[in-house]
Order: sequence, then structure tokens, then C-alpha cells
Amino acid sequence: MIGGNCFPKAQGYIFTLNDVATVSNFAKANGLAGVHFWSLERDNDCPPGPANWKCNTYGRAGLYGFTKKFLTYIQ
Repeated sequence: MIGGNCFPKAQGYIFTLNDVATVSNFAKANGLAGVHFWSLERDNDCPPGPANWKCNTYGRAGLYGFTKKFLTYIQ
């Protein structure tokens, strides 16, 4: 999940813009047909803190920042 995570095994993990390169390179190297994240409405900033369903709690990506970063790797 982009930004802050609340799932039990990922509690406290923050998926950052730097992680986009790792995921994108893995997808290309392994022939994945797509890369998806939940959810587009979370692709906007709010202050860092607990995971939130309506924003990424990363706070440094900007509006659609994760989407834009992923797009740079697939073009």
C-alpha cells in the first residue's frame, strides 16, 4: 500500500517514492503484466501518522505523486 501501512505484517512500514523503482524494476525483470496499488484516492498527501483510507500519510509525494512516479518507469 502506498504511504503508511496498517496491515499487521506491515504495521509502521512506509512505502515511499524510492520504493517505486524497486517495485517497477522487479515487475519489468519478471514480466509482470501490471502493477497496482490500493487506492487511487490515497495518492494525495496528508501529515505523517497512522494509515488513513483517504490519504497516504507519507506527506512528501504530492497529488498523484506515486502514480506519476510509476508512470516514469513504464514509458
